[in-house]
Amino acid sequence: MLAPQEVHKMLALQALGWGAKRISRELGCSRNTVREYLRRGGWRPMEVGGRSGALAPHGEWLAERL
Repeated sequence: MLAPQEVHKMLALQALGWGAKRISRELGCSRNTVREYLRRGGWRPMEVGGRSGALAPHGEWLAERL
């Protein structure tokens, strides 16, 4: 994941008419990374899934005993 400042640079260069390949060479990152951020329209924080732990179904039982 890139820093928000780098993604803002990508968007600014795109506004100047630069393509993804040229932006990737200028900033030193993958062309696919540039394309993904341009497609998103900017930087967004990483989405972290709300997965429960392996003991979640047994929480009530554990609470009684601990």
